[in-house]
Amino acid sequence: MKKINPHTIRRIIPYCILLILYSNSFSQSSFMKFGKIPVEDLKMTVYEKDTNASAVILGEEGYATFNYSEDKGWRLLTKVHRRIKILKQTGMEWANGRIRLYESGINKEELSALRGFTYNLVNGKVVKEKMTNDAIFKEEVDDFTTLYKYTFPDVKPGSILEYSYSILSDFISQPDPWQFQYEIPVVESQFTIEIPEYFQYKEQSRGYEIFQKSQNYMERTFSFTYAAQFDPGANGGRTSGGVANIPLRVSIQNYHATNMPAFISEPDMNNISNYLTSIEFELMSFTPKYGLHKNFSNTWTSVKNTLIEHDNFGQQLKGTGFLGADADKINATSKNDLEKTIKAFELIKSKMSWNGYQRMYTKKNIRSAYTEGVGNSAEINLLLVALLRNLNLSANPVILSTRARGMIMPGQIMLSKFNYVIASVKLSNEIVLLDATDKQCPFNMLPERCLNGQGRIINEEFTDWVDLSNDQPYESVYYTKADLSDAGELTAEVQELHKAYAAYEKRYTISKESSVDEFISKFEQAKKNVDISEFEIIDKDSVDKPLTIKYNGDFSQLVTVAGDMIYLNPMLLGRKDFNPYKLEVRKYPVDYIYPRNTRYVINITIPENYTIMEIPKPVSYSLPEKTAIFSYTINKQGNIINIICDQKINKTIFAYNEYAALKQFYENIVAKHAEQVVLKKAD
Repeated sequence: MKKINPHTIRRIIPYCILLILYSNSFSQSSFMKFGKIPVEDLKMTVYEKDTNASAVILGEEGYATFNYSEDKGWRLLTKVHRRIKILKQTGMEWANGRIRLYESGINKEELSALRGFTYNLVNGKVVKEKMTNDAIFKEEVDDFTTLYKYTFPDVKPGSILEYSYSILSDFISQPDPWQFQYEIPVVESQFTIEIPEYFQYKEQSRGYEIFQKSQNYMERTFSFTYAAQFDPGANGGRTSGGVANIPLRVSIQNYHATNMPAFISEPDMNNISNYLTSIEFELMSFTPKYGLHKNFSNTWTSVKNTLIEHDNFGQQLKGTGFLGADADKINATSKNDLEKTIKAFELIKSKMSWNGYQRMYTKKNIRSAYTEGVGNSAEINLLLVALLRNLNLSANPVILSTRARGMIMPGQIMLSKFNYVIASVKLSNEIVLLDATDKQCPFNMLPERCLNGQGRIINEEFTDWVDLSNDQPYESVYYTKADLSDAGELTAEVQELHKAYAAYEKRYTISKESSVDEFISKFEQAKKNVDISEFEIIDKDSVDKPLTIKYNGDFSQLVTVAGDMIYLNPMLLGRKDFNPYKLEVRKYPVDYIYPRNTRYVINITIPENYTIMEIPKPVSYSLPEKTAIFSYTINKQGNIINIICDQKINKTIFAYNEYAALKQFYENIVAKHAEQVVLKKAD
């Protein structure tokens, strides 16, 4: 092979084709060999470290390496090997798996070498059955996502499932995260990534459990294939092409966890992916030995510029004269900027139908979407921004990560973490956030999916964070007027008044049913121990008004008559029978999404010939700084018992160190709600 000097390499490196030649002298340290299933694992019936586990991951390994090809450039090859033990019938869901692949433009991920086996112990012998191609299904989720779903054969409690696959990815700027923790325990988990010195990555961990990291280095040989180039000083004016071998240092980073506990979910939590212990990577820079340094670490200015210049984002806000006629009508009928904003919001919401796709980029131009009356979330909300700008209002897009996508980590400047866009408008120095996709969502309220930390305002001149939380509460008031007979029959007139997010949730639920009658049927099923009649819904379609539900209820099943005694729990509605928080220690926050106010006003008329023997005492509980308040008042006026029960959650997120107090708060509520009124018939 012809030798060339470094000066020549420096001149020709922009035209080189790089190919990594992997050395056979190294492979990752593996603790599992495919197909070698210990008999003791097949005999296992209970995982001793978690006897409640329905399944356990006996071991999993991931191994990621870089390669290069002339037609594709740099790519990342990740191999995965996993072994799962099924312990209970409820663990059978782990027999169905899925692999998600992404594609964007010319970049994509490719799945290969997917294989799987089910192992069972039959009469003392290991019997294995292969997962066939018929059990693997490909599903095109959308333009960017493909799911490969697979199902293992002959799975039963006691089975061991083992599978492996490889993914070749063009998305080297953000390798797929490695997850150490699941909702079942993990005995051992290991991830190894080999990073050539050209690449500098920043790593970010999530979750609350501990894993170990080790790092080693070794030298690999890279082959540079270069083409002939013009060189006035060379013989004949050209240099000949050739190949040069260059040693390159490779960082071998290993991440290892053992005895990882199952993640136990509780109510009132954000997306579980925010809390599972995992590691993820972000490409910061690429620095070849004989080439130019390229910085991939984003700044918010660079992110903003990328979006402003993007054909399917910022460029959509240019040439929006087609909205001029609509803007003229709104201007002519509006007294101030607030009226303009409301009318623009209502126009886009009524004109456009959302196709269900949550997107940050448009698929078609917003003019076409407007003509067709159908669009994804980006097309609809960028249309709203464009219309507001046509009204000479200070309006901008706001990018965010939906709750299903996960929280944006502090310090992460990664455009790929965002997946949605809404509109913002500045009114009297206040930023108002709007999403016109949801016809059930009124002005100045965002759908729940958007209430996820902070979003980023994108303007041609600046970019800044904006808080996505909303001071609009989830507010419901239940009025109950009941009559108790001396035979123990208890009938009542009930009126439920739902405001803000409570009204939005009810309207959304009604809209998803095939008919109002279907909603009423399910509503009745949810009211246990109550027979409902004369049901009425008021202002179902008036999204700017509270939603009222009226009905008559027979609550007699809640009354116990014993001789001349009547026992009655006065919390006819809303009684908490159990504490929703079970964990001794909760390491992740309690997330209520929005403030919550619930009030029960109950009037019970008791028979005239009965006297009250026992009645609950009034109480009031609150957490520090009144972040949560519970009050219970009860009194008697003649033969009427009046109860007012209030519960307020004034803070949306409670940190892990506030969990114990919050848990006790609910324990007190459960105890109070269990107390009864005792009546005795007069002699």
